[in-house]
Amino acid sequence: MRFVYVVVGAVCFASVLPSVGWGQVVGDRPYISLVGYLVDFQSGRPISGALATADELDRATTTDARGYFRLRVPDGGRVELRFEQLGYRTTSAVLASASARDTLSVAMSPDPIALQGVEVSVAQQGLQSARAKLETRRRAYVGSVVLLDRARLARSAAASARDDVQAAVPALRPCNVDAVGNLCIGRRPPRVCIDGVRALGGPADLRAYSSDEIDSIELYNRGSLIVVYTRSYMARAMLRTLPINPIPELEC
Repeated sequence: MRFVYVVVGAVCFASVLPSVGWGQVVGDRPYISLVGYLVDFQSGRPISGALATADELDRATTTDARGYFRLRVPDGGRVELRFEQLGYRTTSAVLASASARDTLSVAMSPDPIALQGVEVSVAQQGLQSARAKLETRRRAYVGSVVLLDRARLARSAAASARDDVQAAVPALRPCNVDAVGNLCIGRRPPRVCIDGVRALGGPADLRAYSSDEIDSIELYNRGSLIVVYTRSYMARAMLRTLPINPIPELEC
């Protein structure tokens, strides 16, 4: 355990928090997966759908139904986090030295003034628009489509997103083509797009993602095309328009 200092509005306080998280290396820089959760300051209830951003790192995500979020940040570095949600005051949390041992607990204060005359924030509209485009694309597709949405992935006990895909598509079998521990249909791995970028390692690249880090997985034509969107990527829809191709095969 360790003390984690959290700034709520203009007040700074310390919390003793349990040990959660794990580390990894991105390139030659050690990164950790920082875990935390948001609650209502008055009721203690979790705050879902809030935007969590790491300042100066261009990383963002949204809290799940339990108020939890996960962000990759430099191990041991100073991290400034910002939390925004309609009906609450924007809240900041500052960690002088981020550690995988931290679980950040942040309480957000309600801001009734923000709700006057406002039903849906611009940020939420951007996210809803992105989801609507994806839903339209799936409905218009002439082939088969299987969706692993956020709710289904949240219930998953799989070790990684790769295992979620394998469980959903029985035709995918373990193979070592292109990458060790890959999945193949017949003799070749399916094409995989992660946040609009081609995954050169195929489904094996999904081992780097836990189910909790994924917003949705679209499986087209019995898994021959796998389109993945991370929660961090979808959170960007709250900040700017995401490029979503209406034709899945042209996604990456």
